Amino acid sequence: MNKPQAVSYQTQAPSLYIHVPFCISRCTYCDYCTASVNSLPDQQKYLNSLHQELAFITDFSHIDHFDTVYIGGGSPSCLPPELLQQLLSAVQPFVAAGTEVSMELNPMDCTPHLLQTIQNSCINRLSIGVQSLDDKVRKIMQRRGSAAAVIQVVSELLVAWNGSVSVDLMYGLPTQNQHSLLHSLQTVLQWPIQHLSLYELILEPASPLAARIGQGSLRLPSDEENDSTWHQALQTLAASGMQRYEVSNWALPGQECRHNQHYWQMHTWYGLGPSAVGNSSAADGSYIRHYNTSDTAAYCLDPLACAYSQKVSGKDALFEYIMMALRTSSGLLWTDLQTRHPELPPKLLQRLLSSWPDHLTMDSRGLRATSSGLDLLNGPLQQLLTLLDGI
Repeated sequence: MNKPQAVSYQTQAPSLYIHVPFCISRCTYCDYCTASVNSLPDQQKYLNSLHQELAFITDFSHIDHFDTVYIGGGSPSCLPPELLQQLLSAVQPFVAAGTEVSMELNPMDCTPHLLQTIQNSCINRLSIGVQSLDDKVRKIMQRRGSAAAVIQVVSELLVAWNGSVSVDLMYGLPTQNQHSLLHSLQTVLQWPIQHLSLYELILEPASPLAARIGQGSLRLPSDEENDSTWHQALQTLAASGMQRYEVSNWALPGQECRHNQHYWQMHTWYGLGPSAVGNSSAADGSYIRHYNTSDTAAYCLDPLACAYSQKVSGKDALFEYIMMALRTSSGLLWTDLQTRHPELPPKLLQRLLSSWPDHLTMDSRGLRATSSGLDLLNGPLQQLLTLLDGI
């Protein structure tokens, strides 16, 4: 294995992503690295390998704590509580007083035992995968539980849970119309949550859903239908008091997801588990990207033997950095740009702004997308690639 490089320039502690590759059942749109949760020996082998990888990374990079930890999957909540407790106990020594610790939760996994395990752990933020509250859509996606069951479980959970809560919804799904999405959105916004993510369906070629659409048995909404639905959703969210701080993310003031901000700001994070990806930022603006195998069996045999690293530098690193910054409402900050990429010609971004005055805006702090530009970044980013090729 190529050893990960330690953080070399930022004073902020790194982040940690943990991929739990188990699910009760697989959603039709999913092509993530997941396996059946029913094999307890495989889960224990996975946890043993996870402990090994965590010990290696924290020892080699001299990490005493993480700024944020995010446990995703898969469905981390489908782990038996005693195994989830093992995972959380391994993470606990690297959690400081201010560490944000998030875990994805499928509402239909929520039991009193699971909730007690979470309440007594270092987790202080839940990311609840609702996706849709339309039973017809849920059936097509093979999401477990009816809309009524999800509403009941989440409502009870929010009474008992004393941490932060984010909810995930999706749009652009088969049979989903504007009324369907707005009903889900309006229902969720009545809950006492602090954060909401609204993602457009990405049709993965290898997913069962893609096969059904290819066969003609299902149809996706048209671009016009999606655009109309999206703009209605934007209006609903704007009236809710939540602020849009990234292309697909809204939060109450001060409740933004710090973990995702590490990604968007291209800071350093470590990825544990099958298919996880990490990123080490260097002082010269380059990155070392770390990849774990997506073969869960191979990972369980030796997590360090089947990982590899790749350097991202020069124009590739610069493009990634600008692209990720423009996804956020804060945008690209001059102070950070000068520190990371002083080689960028100042006139290049001015040329980009001149070409896209309705999409981008510039001031003394930096360059950022306008409110409408956040929805239309492809054009500016394509031109940015062309401009970078010319320097």
